[in-house]
Amino acid sequence: MSVLNKLFAFAIANQRLSAGLSSSTHFLRHFLANLATILTLLLIIAMMVGALIVGALYAGYLGLISNGFTVYQSLGILGGVIFVLLLFFGATLAIRLKRLRTLPTRVPPFQPPAVVSRLTNIGHAFVDGLLQRS
Repeated sequence: MSVLNKLFAFAIANQRLSAGLSSSTHFLRHFLANLATILTLLLIIAMMVGALIVGALYAGYLGLISNGFTVYQSLGILGGVIFVLLLFFGATLAIRLKRLRTLPTRVPPFQPPAVVSRLTNIGHAFVDGLLQRS
């Protein structure tokens, strides 16, 4: 199940739990607006962090060159650093995706109120009795 499907399932579950239609659509509207804001901010932050990483790698390259390393040695060292960073970010992503897959098991199933189940039982009993007498 994708992340977007889980978010919509969460919004629909809250819509079922809310008392009125206007409050549930109000919640859904604010939920989607907040989600869009969060995703936009995350994109901006990711771009800024990427720029900082590129700047740090370039400064490291210039530092290695100025300390007497050759161009190829500097590129080899920085290639190793980039490889370690990719391993770190890949492992972090894998861990987060595993946690995200376990999300549906942590959410308790929807339980209707006791009044609804009683009314359902009364309705079933009525229909069963009606069908048996005819």
